[in-house]
Amino acid sequence: MEAVWVSLYLALAAAALVQAGLFTLHGFENRRFARSRRRAKPQAVSGHAVLFAPCKGKDADMTTSLLRLLEQDYPDYEVVFIVESADDLALPAIRAAMAQRPGVPARVCIAGRATHSGQKVHNLLAATAELPNQTEYLAFVDSDAQTTPHWLRSLVVRLDRPDVGAVTGYRWFVPTNYHPAAFALATINAFAAGLLGPGGHQLVWGGSWAIRKKTFLDIRIREAWHGALSDDLVASRVINRAGLLTVFEPNCLVASPLESTTADAFEFLRRQYLIGRVYATRMWAGAISVALLSTAVLWGSLLLAMVGIAIGANHAWAPAAVAATLWISHVVRGYLRQQMAAICLPQLKSQLARARWVDIVAAPVCGLFNLAAIVSSLFGSSITWRGNRYRLLPGGQIERPAPAAHPTIPAPHMGRRARSRNSSQNKQQKLPPG
Repeated sequence: MEAVWVSLYLALAAAALVQAGLFTLHGFENRRFARSRRRAKPQAVSGHAVLFAPCKGKDADMTTSLLRLLEQDYPDYEVVFIVESADDLALPAIRAAMAQRPGVPARVCIAGRATHSGQKVHNLLAATAELPNQTEYLAFVDSDAQTTPHWLRSLVVRLDRPDVGAVTGYRWFVPTNYHPAAFALATINAFAAGLLGPGGHQLVWGGSWAIRKKTFLDIRIREAWHGALSDDLVASRVINRAGLLTVFEPNCLVASPLESTTADAFEFLRRQYLIGRVYATRMWAGAISVALLSTAVLWGSLLLAMVGIAIGANHAWAPAAVAATLWISHVVRGYLRQQMAAICLPQLKSQLARARWVDIVAAPVCGLFNLAAIVSSLFGSSITWRGNRYRLLPGGQIERPAPAAHPTIPAPHMGRRARSRNSSQNKQQKLPPG
């Protein structure tokens, strides 16, 4: 019987070591890819783009995030800020940003309260119901994403290939407090970002992506969104079924300020994995397998080595060597991830340093927290997202409990700024009036 357990351990250890080696090689390739994209010369772009920014409440450093959306180095675009209601706490910040950048066409869409879809999906459905005829590209961004001036250009320029359905970026959490949970969440998110790279089999991340309007309409993403909670995983599924690629653009990695407690971080991770369980079951199962193998073998090897040393076993060095090798691979991958982030976000060098060493040295410890969140997603079907409670039903539909009392919400409409102030400038730039 002992031989069976030894054989099982050796098989799992070998699998974990191979997995770690492949992830390490992937880390080197992603760093190379980020460097090559960063060094690429900016290409000329043309075509009207509409940038959709769903907003809810007051995000950290929200004014900075919104202003950057109105400071894009793109010749012909407009911004649509989307909120649930006219009393949303995000509206003052939106109005202030629009007032500071009057030269950029921008408008507010009040979508109303969702009843059959997630609120973010409902907001996007309301905002994309009528698209300007001259529009060629649609871009989507989260309100807490701090974009760079070349963000929109970098997304659009890679939509030139007919086999590319969408171009996506990703988030990079930047902790603004020193809570251990914030650093753990930043490390776990960095691991996910490190899995992205060259190739066309990526998933859309809803906080930073773009698609041609024609593709968006032809493959019927809007129709797929109806009744759904997740905008990006549903879009990924539709794009994949249409035989199109989703490519990752390192220049569209966006910083996201993070202030978190242990409860907040755990709820965030559980929500992500629970949504993945429903809308991307294979990916979710793969995440469980990868996390379970890596974590179980590393910590199990440490435990075996300690017990072996305590009882004077002759082969205690073997599990100790496995644990050390796996930990060193985590250190190397963390270092590569941090280099990738420094390449993509050079303007945040000092802020990135806050979580840098946690990612490099303590990733296996953070992995225990991540594994606990993954396991928790096996159970239950209810989540809280931006203050809204949802229950996920089989097939991806949702149930949203009605509030006890809710203010009357006007029908979806677009609130436009006065045309007179900027009419001459808009005409000169061939932009629609804001």
